[in-house]
Amino acid sequence: MADADFHHNRANTVQGTPTFVLDDVDDFTVTTSRPVPDTRLDHTDHKEL
Repeated sequence: MADADFHHNRANTVQGTPTFVLDDVDDFTVTTSRPVPDTRLDHTDHKEL
């Protein structure tokens, strides 16, 4: 995936479960979204937020 932007989102949470699971992602941004802190990634092979 490339160029994903999430702004002003709110997600329900489940204990021990990530909100995002990213595999081979370029240019990922999350801002002012709960429960994920502001995050900017140029590239990740695998990341859980």
